[in-house]
Amino acid sequence: MARQLINIEGVDRSFGPVDVLLDINLLVQDGDRIGIVGHNGAGKTTLLNTISEQSQDVGMIDYAPGIRIAYLTQIRDIDSDSSIEEELSRKGRQFQELEEEIAAIEAQMADPAFYEGDWESVMER
Repeated sequence: MARQLINIEGVDRSFGPVDVLLDINLLVQDGDRIGIVGHNGAGKTTLLNTISEQSQDVGMIDYAPGIRIAYLTQIRDIDSDSSIEEELSRKGRQFQELEEEIAAIEAQMADPAFYEGDWESVMER
């Protein structure tokens, strides 16, 4: 049975009197590959922002434990000679650096001596 990564049920999102997302339901399971396609103004970016920020007006968005959401925004500095994979890797380096920093902090936290020093500033970071 595939692991449920994201479960969205009955999500609405409005901006003032304009309803952008109405009763959105989506289940993303391990191994799924998803593309979001639509004309300008259809709500693609609103959907991604709503999912990543859990900023819905109504409804439920659940993530599996440990899930991190990241996506490329509507950027204009794409290298036209790069493949999609190369472009995603270029944009994803910032996330890789954060993951490496978090892993280093986790390793420090595993050592009891860590808590004898100035651990609070590290935790704030």
